[in-house]
Amino acid sequence: MGGKMGKSSNFVSLESLPEIEGSTSVADTYRRLGKAQRGAFSYSENGMHYIVKADDLATQLFEAQDISTLRERAAWSIRDAMRRVKIPVQVAVAERRLSADEDPQTFLQQSSEQAFWVTDGDRRLGWLLTKDALLHTATKRLVYICANNHENPDPDHGTCYKCPAKIVRNELR
Repeated sequence: MGGKMGKSSNFVSLESLPEIEGSTSVADTYRRLGKAQRGAFSYSENGMHYIVKADDLATQLFEAQDISTLRERAAWSIRDAMRRVKIPVQVAVAERRLSADEDPQTFLQQSSEQAFWVTDGDRRLGWLLTKDALLHTATKRLVYICANNHENPDPDHGTCYKCPAKIVRNELR
């Protein structure tokens, strides 16, 4: 990546976050995140672009749920899941586009979590994420922990891949 933006530790390249379509199931979304080893994904709806914190979404969808509820929610489309959660889990990508040659420090001083498109002409290169918590989510992998503390790559069917225990929490690592 050329320019000052690409050298910023708050820059996340376009290829590094999975782009998820609204019709994709929750289960398939989390499988893709497991393969990509990321805790966030890019999502578009009605002309708006978002960076979605998959760990926050998973907590709301899966934590403290019985197995049948977990399986039902895993079958929802990601669009339906995002509409049903009570606490927002996404950060809108700002309309303002930043040139790859701009100084990122100007934008990193924002008081709220924001995501900006970084472009080189008309080509999208990725995002500048303003807060460490959002950056952490976008660059760490999301794992699911069962009651016996085994790591799982996705919440899939609500139980552990290694034992019959229920998935009880998720963590970014």
